[in-house]
Amino acid sequence: MKYHNLAAFDKHLKEAFPEHPSPTYLIVTPCPFERRQIAGKIFSLIEKKGEASLHICDSQTTTIDTILGDLNTSSLFGGKAVIFFDGLESVKPLTSLTEYVARPSPFSFLILGASSNKLLSDLYQKGKKEMVVLDLSEEKPWEKERRIHEWVVQKAKAQGKHLPSEVAVSLIDRVGSDMLLLHQEIEKLLSFIGDRPAITLSDVQALCASNPQVNSWQLAEKVIWNKDANLVHDKINDLSFFLLFVGQLRYHLQTGYKIASFLSTKTPPAEIARLLPQLRPQALEKYISFARERKTSYFHQGLLSLYEMELSAKSSAIDPTTLFDHFLGKLYRPLA
Repeated sequence: MKYHNLAAFDKHLKEAFPEHPSPTYLIVTPCPFERRQIAGKIFSLIEKKGEASLHICDSQTTTIDTILGDLNTSSLFGGKAVIFFDGLESVKPLTSLTEYVARPSPFSFLILGASSNKLLSDLYQKGKKEMVVLDLSEEKPWEKERRIHEWVVQKAKAQGKHLPSEVAVSLIDRVGSDMLLLHQEIEKLLSFIGDRPAITLSDVQALCASNPQVNSWQLAEKVIWNKDANLVHDKINDLSFFLLFVGQLRYHLQTGYKIASFLSTKTPPAEIARLLPQLRPQALEKYISFARERKTSYFHQGLLSLYEMELSAKSSAIDPTTLFDHFLGKLYRPLA
């Protein structure tokens, strides 16, 4: 069973526990903090079902053989062993693990974490009868933005505090979408406001410094709309960044293609704003100006080049920086 939406996955957990938990879960998302948070949620539900102990490990410090040995060993003291094994994308080969998920231990639970779904298709196919998968690796940027916004609001609500929507937007704008940083800032804000019932905009402005490091969403926007790739090369070799970044580049190129197409049919800017309500007015104004100059050919060529880069990244050993430079060369070539 596979889910690409966190709300649907949470609904499944609510319906499955306590009577029908899965012996194996796979969490795929680029954010390691989020993987651990979701694994903790699953463990809490398992713990309510009966005595259980959680063991956290990763592919850098623990081998698959060690994990499988622990999973297949019954505890002398009773209770269920719950193992969270993170960093699955760097484990090769996956043969023994694939065999395990097809026939999991009856007295253990395994929670797997990975930053991408690359090379995991066989694992899923062999284990899909027993394994529940949450795969957020192909989540659309605006879907992630909305989900993080809801998460921030709910995190404050869980502590009995009100976080207005516009204040949550300001917090994310200042800090970025990194969930660990947001978690730390919310904890700081909750301590700061004391007994007050709500977090205000002035609290965020007073306590939360703007993140000086440009996030990947902003970088993708600069590459497509400002033709500025200066800050990207130092990050592009990070696999989790690269996979997320490709999706964000695609979003901006698709958005640009839509805007340029609207302009080619003389659609008024006010109507474009209505058709693309997710775009803020200031950003839309900039996008329309750029799309009017570059037209659909720029964005169409960009989408084709992006597809080539992504395909080469998945099927060859070419350095991502080289692939990215080749993509930029095609994207930024002079208009005919």
